[in-house]
Amino acid sequence: MIKIIAHRGYSARFRENSPTAWRAAAEAGADVVEVDIRFTADGCAVCVHDADLHRLAGRHEAIATVDYAALSGLTAGGEPLAPLFADALAAVPVDTALLLDVKDESPRSLYRLHGLVTDAVGRDIIFGLHRIDSVRFMASRGHSRILALTLDRDEGQAFIDAGANIVRVWEADVSTERLAPLLARSVPVWSTVGDKGMKTQSGAERLVGDFDAENLRRIAALGVTGFLVNDPLGARAALGANS
Repeated sequence: MIKIIAHRGYSARFRENSPTAWRAAAEAGADVVEVDIRFTADGCAVCVHDADLHRLAGRHEAIATVDYAALSGLTAGGEPLAPLFADALAAVPVDTALLLDVKDESPRSLYRLHGLVTDAVGRDIIFGLHRIDSVRFMASRGHSRILALTLDRDEGQAFIDAGANIVRVWEADVSTERLAPLLARSVPVWSTVGDKGMKTQSGAERLVGDFDAENLRRIAALGVTGFLVNDPLGARAALGANS
């Protein structure tokens, strides 16, 4: 069965990376809820996509350079601007998996994440990692749920060799040729939809996470078994019996 991964929560309807978006995604039946994770200057794990506050708050401070106390009172769209990782754990039911898109893969941050996830007993947590050395680091510490967020079209096999057991391919890059060597190794392939020149039927650019129903079904038929989408309810309806 195809897995629906809620990109930054139910971000089509609610503020991305917010407790409301996470809860709504789980209520909508998402198999996995994705959160972006970074660390503040004082080592607090917070869930925010951007490296700085400009897009959400019109400020230019970098998340990594401010203490959590400076962020804790900030809101955007009526939601905490940078909720804690602990807030994600509280918002998402234990029986729904969490995908952490790790935005800071420095050794110090990876050590911190290892500790946080080890303490989250009973949770199904998937590490989304962009670098092969980060995959090796987490795999060597016993983490068996690792999604390779590959940037290069030909990196998938190397990520698998390093310990990843799921590979993400951008929708624009999905093809029989691209998928064949991954599927031959029985590795699930997930796709982030939208962006990279993807368009709607009317020709408008699609944002990251926005899907076209026809293309969703087409690439599912090629062997993609998970989709990162902003609208988990709509995506499941578009896929019908396959999901």
